[in-house]
Amino acid sequence: MKKLILAVMAGALAQPLQANTYNGGGFGLGEACSTKYQPSFFNGDCQKTGVVLRGLGGYRFNDYFSAEISAEGLISPWKLFGLDDVETESVSAFTVGGHTFLNLPITRRSRLFLGPSVGASIVYTSWDSTNRYNNTSQQYETTSGEDYDFSWNYGWAAGVEFFTQADEVIRLQWQNWRALNSKIAFGGEVNANYLTINFISRF
Repeated sequence: MKKLILAVMAGALAQPLQANTYNGGGFGLGEACSTKYQPSFFNGDCQKTGVVLRGLGGYRFNDYFSAEISAEGLISPWKLFGLDDVETESVSAFTVGGHTFLNLPITRRSRLFLGPSVGASIVYTSWDSTNRYNNTSQQYETTSGEDYDFSWNYGWAAGVEFFTQADEVIRLQWQNWRALNSKIAFGGEVNANYLTINFISRF
């Protein structure tokens, strides 16, 4: 029995970990919602869909486990470029996160991944409101404001990866962030959803 255990341990140590580091970047769509448990994308009490830019770096321990850090920016183009001149509120955020993933190969050139996320965000909220205050003369007034906030986040990520002929990776990723302690945006309840396409290479 002792020889069998030693043989199994030796075999396990002889297997390569296939460890490697990788980095990449991507872009996509994102939204911020006013409830912590917003169930779906493009639905419910959410801001207009914004643009997400993200960078990432990670370490793959083996075919099934990996750890990753990311930096993501959610930008609202509607106010940035003056595309919405009626009553509006926009939320932009910069988030740094850490993730651990369980990877499930489905073919030789594709796999699914899923895992928890923790992070921190700086959130910028701005608003403009135009109201008619004199019905007779059709007079309007506009009020505006802005504020910054910091929050700790938790969430999860999931998606699918495809390997190219050059051994690069194309990833489609869903990321959800839920703020633990945001104080200004939506009265403390923030739920952000990001859908991105990412291009990843080893180094």
